[in-house]
Parts: sequence; structure tokens; C-alpha cells
Amino acid sequence: MDQQNATQQNKPETVCGWLSLRTVFSKKWKRQWFRLERNHLLYGDSEKEACKKIELEGARLQETHKDQRPAAFSVKPVNGRRTFYISADDDMSRLRWMQAICFAKVSQRVD
Repeated sequence: MDQQNATQQNKPETVCGWLSLRTVFSKKWKRQWFRLERNHLLYGDSEKEACKKIELEGARLQETHKDQRPAAFSVKPVNGRRTFYISADDDMSRLRWMQAICFAKVSQRVD
């Protein structure tokens, strides 16, 4: 296997789709489009408007049952005051997102 093929195999997969995000002030859950891009989780009201950014380098990622959401997880950026509460549609989707985020965090340390 040449180095280019090895590098391509080690790149994190592109993960994108609709998730729910718990808003800061009203504490309601709002559907947002999310896209994992390198070491950032981008989100917004639509695919084209996904410009808000969650820094993943050093972030703490864990499952949560915030508001009794069964497929929820949280992301706490290392230098941020906010914890982002995110909910997938089901456990398999949550697992896929959490694994992709973990892989992205690890792969950035290797680059």
C-alpha cells in the first residue's frame, strides 16, 4: 500500500445530517443541520447555513440523558463555557456521530 492510499484510509469519514440541539436560553430542542469537518462540528438551520462552529480539539464528549432524551450526547469544548447538548434520532445514529467525532479528534493529533 502506498502512502497516499494509507493517508486516505486514515481520514475521518464525512458525517452530516439533522440532529437536535438544546438551545441555551429557552432550553428547547431545535433541529439543526450538522457537519463534521476536520476538528470542528459545524451546524446551522440548513446545510447551506451550517456556519456555527464547535471546536472539538480537547473537547469532552459523553453520552447524556438530558431532558430524558435517549439518544443524546454532550460536547464540552476545552476552553468554552458552554456545554452543547445534542440529540440524534436513535442510538445507532448517536453512536455513529460519537465515533466519528472521536476519530476526528484523534486523527487531528496525528496530522
